[in-house]
Amino acid sequence: MLVTTKIRSEYEKIQRQIFNMIPEKWDRVYLYASVVDHYSNLQTGEMFFYYYPKSLFKVNPVNVYEVPNRFNVDEQAYLKLAEKLYNTIKELRNDFINSGEKAWSNITISIENFKFKILYNYENLQNSKYNNYDRHLIWRYNYLGTPLSSYSKKERKMIEEYILEKGNNIEKQEKVYQEGIYDKKVGNAFEYGRQNINIVSTSVNANANTSINAEDENANANASINTEDENANTNKANESIFTIGKNINTAKGSINTINDNLNAKNRKKDAVNQNISLANVGTVDERIDDNEEETVTTINQILNIN
Repeated sequence: MLVTTKIRSEYEKIQRQIFNMIPEKWDRVYLYASVVDHYSNLQTGEMFFYYYPKSLFKVNPVNVYEVPNRFNVDEQAYLKLAEKLYNTIKELRNDFINSGEKAWSNITISIENFKFKILYNYENLQNSKYNNYDRHLIWRYNYLGTPLSSYSKKERKMIEEYILEKGNNIEKQEKVYQEGIYDKKVGNAFEYGRQNINIVSTSVNANANTSINAEDENANANASINTEDENANTNKANESIFTIGKNINTAKGSINTINDNLNAKNRKKDAVNQNISLANVGTVDERIDDNEEETVTTINQILNIN
């Protein structure tokens, strides 16, 4: 497939406009657009696209036409962005025609895993037995994985017929182009945070692996730091518990020492009372001091007086 400088510039412009319309972090994007030529240079067609919000859990795709209600943004301003994107897609088609390429009737753009992919389809939409609504249902089944059980019986039959017809069609009416997404940063029209993607060129897989490995290393480093912090906190807690236990043991030892001293003093007091009674000196009001030598001196003085 011929890719001129002008066509490559249109690819970059389309990516920028898609990124600009998504007001939150996303994981992957799928877009469908058709252009049908009529007499007197009249063109008709349609465009719709969905994105998957970035999440650790399984999420449903978001129809971008629901963005104004979901994020409380001006609907008319948002529809103007959608119109500009569709016009850029039509410009891309004109560039193909001007480059001598066959005019395609519809395209599907997917952006995922750091890759920008376009599927060009050349079927005759004017003579197709499937209308716009049918093609939308078929497209959702093919690209969004909408289960057949969610369709009505009539819709399931129509989708199954389409799959059978496509499988039996020997002559393929499709072409595929793929490249890495562009590296230039894109501002968001709604000032919502969005993941910056810094992968470019056809070496996207190597760059993507480098980016993923860097994230893993950062995650491991953070995990290591958190583990060290937890170990440090655990050691500090153990030291505190040990200190508290040591203080409790010291306090118990002090209490035991005090009790021993009190018991010794009580025994001394009993001995003094017994000595005084034997000396038959009547009642003596004696106060036992903490000093043992003073207590013995006092006892001897009382005995000498008698």
